[in-house]
Amino acid sequence: MEDSDIIQAYSIVINELKMGIPYTAFVFFFMNTHRHDDLLKFIDIRSEITEVYRVLEMLVMF
Repeated sequence: MEDSDIIQAYSIVINELKMGIPYTAFVFFFMNTHRHDDLLKFIDIRSEITEVYRVLEMLVMF
């Protein structure tokens, strides 16, 4: 079936976590307040979150 072009491709789905390959995700939160207590509590109780960065947006004025 490959020679007659019926089967054109193969694919696999890998469980990266079982292979020891962790996911990295950057999630941006735009908050309407300077109080981040609830967010910090949420981050603290989630064992999946191992690192947190604060990124400040820089505005360029022309």
